[in-house]
Amino acid sequence: MRFQGSTPKATGNRHPSISPFAVLPVSDGHIVVAAGNDQLEKEMSEVLSKRTGREWLQVFEDAGIPCSEINDIEKVVQHPQVAAREMVIYQEHPNAGRVLMPGIPIKLSKTPGSIETPAPSLGEHSHLILSELGYTEDEIVQFKVNRII
Repeated sequence: MRFQGSTPKATGNRHPSISPFAVLPVSDGHIVVAAGNDQLEKEMSEVLSKRTGREWLQVFEDAGIPCSEINDIEKVVQHPQVAAREMVIYQEHPNAGRVLMPGIPIKLSKTPGSIETPAPSLGEHSHLILSELGYTEDEIVQFKVNRII
């Protein structure tokens, strides 16, 4: 891809067009901050490690500076907004028991989606699919004998 006559260079965790909007280290991990300019980003990197991400986020939010914590999977799954939007749900699976899985990502008020059945077990629908593709019963049995399915 070319942009204004040149190929964009890698920016690491920085935003490609509104840098410096950077991932910066704090005492307990990293946060994302709209740092303002490269010099300010450098100075912030030197100071931020003295407090936790939560402490810095409160400081930046109070000052109106765009910022965010960086969540790991556990924090994402437990986030109240994820629960409120049903972005991760539990479903009973006949073999695996209660499993955590992604919910329906698009929410439509008049035609809401729903997950009605669990994910199929490995090979659960092989016979049906092969039949629909035109394979005979004998061919499907032979696939099973040869451990193809």
